[in-house]
Amino acid sequence: MFSRCSKHVVLLETFLSILLILTKDCLSLKSLFIKVPEIVKSGDTVTLSCEYDLEQAALYTIKWYRNNVEFFRFVPKESPPFRAFPLSHVNVDVNCLSLKSLFIKVPEIVKSGDTVTLSCEYDLEQAALYTIKWYRNNVEFFRFVPKESPPFRAFPLSHVNVDISASGPTKVTLTDVSKEMTGDYICEVSADAPSFHTEIKRAHMVVAELPSEMPMLSIEPKKVEIGKKIKAECRSPNSFPPAKLTWYINDDEISEDTNEIKIYTIQNASEQNQELRSAKSKIEIVANHSFFTSGQMSLKCEARIHLLWTGVAHTYVRDETPLLAPVLGSTSSHSADEESAFDMFNRSGCEMASLTVVYVYVVALIHLLAAIR
Repeated sequence: MFSRCSKHVVLLETFLSILLILTKDCLSLKSLFIKVPEIVKSGDTVTLSCEYDLEQAALYTIKWYRNNVEFFRFVPKESPPFRAFPLSHVNVDVNCLSLKSLFIKVPEIVKSGDTVTLSCEYDLEQAALYTIKWYRNNVEFFRFVPKESPPFRAFPLSHVNVDISASGPTKVTLTDVSKEMTGDYICEVSADAPSFHTEIKRAHMVVAELPSEMPMLSIEPKKVEIGKKIKAECRSPNSFPPAKLTWYINDDEISEDTNEIKIYTIQNASEQNQELRSAKSKIEIVANHSFFTSGQMSLKCEARIHLLWTGVAHTYVRDETPLLAPVLGSTSSHSADEESAFDMFNRSGCEMASLTVVYVYVVALIHLLAAIR
């Protein structure tokens, strides 16, 4: 339903027609009513209105004509949604639109089984609300019309469960949501007469199916030596959407490849098919001394689905490079033995030199005594 204000319009012998183009086939247009005053006087401000029932189909466009010449068009998906075309003697007042603002609040991601509330906030200024309609992927599932009794109406849609008691003019509550409810959600608000101004806002929501187990981490080879390559693989359990995998070495996140680290992440299917998929990532590390604090390296794989779920697989890799300490110890012992032998030789030499001096001194003394006699 829609209308626009016009000024100084001569309507004598005027033929007005309306064309509505729907997103689906024409069978979805259940009823259409046009309200045009039969006669007015020159200089008046006149409101023409058009009321329709699209059942569960979304509105694509409304066009107004005078004598088969278009002068106004409304397309909810465009911005701005309305457009006036120049036509002699026809003045369209677009300022009479009463819907000032519209905001939609839809959670970005929720988990399967949750109860979710979608809200639509609007400012109609002084106009009354005519209707609010909610769509999932362009198919209507809830409608609020304050003039009807009851004002709420839920339409059957696969996997969509509306809690009528928790829904109202600004919100709709969905219970026991499933991953099949992932998609675009649309709020369509229409002001009441005389403008019937309609605005549309949309937002995307993902319903996550969380894993039931922790991720798994495997490493080969089991024994690691400095300079050798470590290969590890992390795999998360099935989920929707697939988990995002992140590697950590000694609690430091590895966000990009380096000369010593290469990461290979297998891309998973997009959310369109809504299948449960696992995520897998591989990492190759060339071991160096900086990774092994106290002789071991911490390797961790973190699997995350937004802020809803986190799983961690953690292991330690030991540096098993052969040590040269025993060989060095044998060499040191041998050197010590040589040093001891050298010291003994030096001491023996000194002692022999001392004995020689004493012997020479005694011989000289004997010769001296013989000469005195």
